[in-house]
Amino acid sequence: MKLVIAQGRIKGTTRRMMATVSELSMYQATAMKLTQENADREASLGEQVGCYYTYLCIYLCIYIYVCIDLDLDLYRDEIDKGERRQGGVARRAGGHL
Repeated sequence: MKLVIAQGRIKGTTRRMMATVSELSMYQATAMKLTQENADREASLGEQVGCYYTYLCIYLCIYIYVCIDLDLDLYRDEIDKGERRQGGVARRAGGHL
């Protein structure tokens, strides 16, 4: 009788342990899956950030080029205005002499 009770307890404990091991295996599989998904997303994010910086650099280069071009145009306009003023002054001065 004591032997049957002990065997029943052992079987019950074994079942609970097996259920716990099974549950832990499921958690481990889930953890491995989530770890892989996280690694994939980090890699994808790294690529996206790389692309973002590439586009940002291209945009800044274009912006700088446009600003320099506009500055050169304004500079040329100022030179032209200055030459016209000097030409007008020279003509006026030449006409009065």
